[in-house]
Amino acid sequence: MGSFNSSETELFARENCFSPTPPRCSLLNVNGDPMTVIWDPNYACSQGDIIGYSVIDRGNGILDSIPLRSSYSEPISIEDRLYGQLNDHFDNGNYLDAVITAKHIISDYPSCQYLSEALSRMDKAYNILDTFSNMQQRVILWGDFNLYLENKIASGNYDSKFCDAMYEMTLECLTNMGEFYDAKLGYDMIAMYNPNPNERLLATWDADALEDLLNGAGGNKGGSINENTYLNLDDQEISRIKDLNQNSIITKKEDLKKLEMISSSEDIKPIKETIKLMYQKEVKSNESKKVNIVNGRKILLPQQKDYAAIEIKKQSIRSARKEDKDKLRTEHLMLVGGLKSESVGSKENSVVSNFSLSQNFPNPFNPTTNIKYSLPKSGFVLIKVYDMVGRMVKELVNEVKDQGNYSVTFDGASFASGVYFYRIEAISFVDTKRMVLVK
Repeated sequence: MGSFNSSETELFARENCFSPTPPRCSLLNVNGDPMTVIWDPNYACSQGDIIGYSVIDRGNGILDSIPLRSSYSEPISIEDRLYGQLNDHFDNGNYLDAVITAKHIISDYPSCQYLSEALSRMDKAYNILDTFSNMQQRVILWGDFNLYLENKIASGNYDSKFCDAMYEMTLECLTNMGEFYDAKLGYDMIAMYNPNPNERLLATWDADALEDLLNGAGGNKGGSINENTYLNLDDQEISRIKDLNQNSIITKKEDLKKLEMISSSEDIKPIKETIKLMYQKEVKSNESKKVNIVNGRKILLPQQKDYAAIEIKKQSIRSARKEDKDKLRTEHLMLVGGLKSESVGSKENSVVSNFSLSQNFPNPFNPTTNIKYSLPKSGFVLIKVYDMVGRMVKELVNEVKDQGNYSVTFDGASFASGVYFYRIEAISFVDTKRMVLVK
């Protein structure tokens, strides 16, 4: 029994059901119509001899064993199996197991195709696990995530795009730890050196929001929970702490202090400096190449004139009066996304070639903001909004959509000021973006 995120009316089970009687099944499609199961008790397939088993850990002590036969030529890869486990853990609410599996994928398979998905799932799981009212407990949780990400960036095993994504999450960690000053310095660095001019502009707004928090709600100016200047740890204890951070979650204050000391004693270059050098290298590469070819299309790479134009916009943020900033944010977000305001649920009829999820505009907003997305083909679309602790607060879209460009409005009138995330799942496309509600 259950429902399908599809408008199809038939479910094919010819290779999965060999019963002499029809399978018992009660399924509804996305339109609420009953689905017919197509089965065949005499379906012929070449099974071959069993040569082994593929075992998948489904959690809660359940092992799913799949026989591998001599005729089977494409066994499931370890990365595929781990990614399946990650999704199972997350979908079943086993968020600690989801974090552990995501860390396994990222740490042990730095070139696999699921890195971005694993990172996104891990970030979401940490947000959901953050149910603490005690700030010190939040510092331990997000400190574990932050140091894990910093160690991955410092390892040099990942490409610049993935390192950039991890670095932005370290700034999220610092913000959740109340380290607004350090987080602001990170966004200031992105605003100064990121090779994407639009990212520079958006980071300037992030830094501006954190400046408001520093001037209003307060926050710490750097530092950590480490109270010692030196910890004398033997090799076994160092190995235990590292393994705990790499393969699980640190939950004790004293263990996090030890990890901080281990990281600082290993003479790792400050992560902000590592990302800065990465940005500068990419900027030089863009200047020399000027044009990039993506799927047969010429894409003009940012040049100095583009950075100079954005610098003017950045300066306008710093000099703007508080009462003028809402209008200025709207102008800048429309500049970044090339967006125009539209009515709720409206559709454009232009030809679409790629999936996309645009940055909401205006951003920050009060109380409404528009989210645009594009579908190159028809399919089921799900868009949800989450708060900073990972709770779903609003479902914006849950239906089959035709190919085209769409816009949907999120109304934050009944929600508190803060950072929210909106996520789209459309066929094979998944993306998440951040937005800020300021009242």
